[in-house]
Amino acid sequence: METMTKEAKDLLVRLYKERQRRAKNNIKPVNYFGNSDELLALFGFNYDSDYMADLCWELNHIGYIHCALGDDLANDIELSRLGIAEMENLPKETLLKLFDNLTKLIP
Repeated sequence: METMTKEAKDLLVRLYKERQRRAKNNIKPVNYFGNSDELLALFGFNYDSDYMADLCWELNHIGYIHCALGDDLANDIELSRLGIAEMENLPKETLLKLFDNLTKLIP
């Protein structure tokens, strides 16, 4: 997995997990997440809007998501094929550990 901050990795895992949930429940669109403020609401992060946008830009720079520039936001956020492939190709134990750590963070 590309070098990234712990918070960016957490966001990537949450995006992938949400994508999987949507696909399983036939919720469309599976891969579109709106803007960075919508991610704050969806995942319940305790970050400010600017920091959330910065995390999106970090993942965008690596190539794990695609997003467009907005008014201090990351807009039109989608998991990229690279981001999906990266998550799908993680060893199962690593993915389970990431999901387990994620559930410990959710209040």
